[in-house]
Amino acid sequence: MKKYFILLLFIGLSSSNAQNVGSSLDNLVNQVSIAENNNKKLINLSSNNKMLSQKMAKDAVFIANGVNANFYNAQLQNSSIVFNNFLARVYNGTSGFKKVTDVELRADLTEVIIEWLKFKSAVRKLYINGKVDKASYEYILNNDEKLMRLSHKVMQTMMSKYRTNMQTNKSVEHALDISDRIKMLTQKMVKEKFLINKNVNLEKNTARLRGSIILFSHGLVGLKEGEMRRGLPPITDKPIQLKLLEMIKEWDSIKALYNTPTLSEAQLKQLIDYEAKMLKSSTELNVMIENTLEL
Repeated sequence: MKKYFILLLFIGLSSSNAQNVGSSLDNLVNQVSIAENNNKKLINLSSNNKMLSQKMAKDAVFIANGVNANFYNAQLQNSSIVFNNFLARVYNGTSGFKKVTDVELRADLTEVIIEWLKFKSAVRKLYINGKVDKASYEYILNNDEKLMRLSHKVMQTMMSKYRTNMQTNKSVEHALDISDRIKMLTQKMVKEKFLINKNVNLEKNTARLRGSIILFSHGLVGLKEGEMRRGLPPITDKPIQLKLLEMIKEWDSIKALYNTPTLSEAQLKQLIDYEAKMLKSSTELNVMIENTLEL
């Protein structure tokens, strides 16, 4: 196991100058990464890894189905670097990050690292010289949600460990959890809809998409209007309210496509364009809510 951590550290440092492929997500991530090291940033970046598990799977689906494969492979490899660097830096304490010493949190990180090393190998081998490696593609599709769950566990443990330092209440923490889920679902829903459109595991992906849509819709409404039965009052911060209204309007304009049995190529492109916009908005929302935490 020790050699795995050394490998992670080496990769994390050697990839720090990797070329940014220019997505708005990467710009936001980089802004957070270079900020001062504190608990807020750790929580934000652990939340980001949960989303990246689904973004990498979505990009792999696009690549395997011939959708702008070179572009999405560049996106995929860049996401892999961001995911890897966070794990390496918090586990080893490099690049301005404090080394995690809490026993429970290190155990959770170890679980993610063990799975990540296998997942990363599949990501790197997925698309080489214009050819898709089927075994790597199958591994990504069969394990992306496991990686997501393990990443979520790390975030939840971080929240519980740092809760004693929070000068806030549980409602803000709950709002952050919902906004984190919304960000992840922007990627998961597109992945599931695309697989349905290609008749891949139709029953399973249809059920998953149905659940994702419910969580996404309820999450947006819950943040805007509150969920008193769960102890979540409406968010009254004006900039956050405006961002939520913007996102709800975007969602209302596109959600009918998710219920359309078979999408045309033009409709798929519309969904892909929407996904990029919604990911940017949900990342901004997540940062805005995270900034209300006083850690």
